[in-house]
Amino acid sequence: NADKLFREHLEVLNKYQHRIRYILVDEFQDTNLCQYFIVRKLAAVKQNICVVGDDAQSIYAFRGADISNILNFEKDYPDLRLIKLEQNYRSTKNIVEAANSVIAKNKAQIPKDVWTANEEGNLIELIKAVSDNEEGKLVATSIFEEKMQHQLRFSDFAILYRTNSQSRAIEEALRRMNIKYKVVGGLSFYQRKEIKDLLAYLRFSINQQDEASFRRIINLPKRGIGDSTVDKIVLAANDHAITIWEVLQN
Repeated sequence: NADKLFREHLEVLNKYQHRIRYILVDEFQDTNLCQYFIVRKLAAVKQNICVVGDDAQSIYAFRGADISNILNFEKDYPDLRLIKLEQNYRSTKNIVEAANSVIAKNKAQIPKDVWTANEEGNLIELIKAVSDNEEGKLVATSIFEEKMQHQLRFSDFAILYRTNSQSRAIEEALRRMNIKYKVVGGLSFYQRKEIKDLLAYLRFSINQQDEASFRRIINLPKRGIGDSTVDKIVLAANDHAITIWEVLQN
């Protein structure tokens, strides 16, 4: 990798140290130790380095991110200028104050006084669920009840989730309650290729007349079966008034 290259070939490191005059690292709280070593070596000559990050948003330790990179940055660059962006433009006062109270318990942090000029806003409701399915059910039920009590539309609601995998439980709960929804910025769980493939297998296992499902799965995984072969199978089934599966068995 780059770190090993710079350690073992100083002439390469020297070349890039003089070529790169300025370095900007965004989301610095998500960098790992190896990445920081690379950045520090590249910045060693010019010392023109700017990093942007928030220690309170460091959540990727499980994939190698090292929060000490941002917490100890001042030790490596004692002449740095620290600029704190403390005004929150997005959230209400209740949300900002709740976040501040949680962040205050962090043992290691860069002290900040986050504030907002926004309105107080509604109080935060905390729901405890024992599983993702129960969480989805609680969210869907809450939306339905709010809609009925206040004569709202489903389009008045939005569900925010952290990772795409969370959408499944929520989507299933919404479907059970006949609540129409649209996934923004990603695919619905049931529109993902692997899910459509699996559902096609299940449909065909129940109904061998399902030509659409048959065409989807016959060469998945690859079996060397082309479109012309599939057309011949379907034609034979129609000519003999039998199912596609019966043609495949014979």
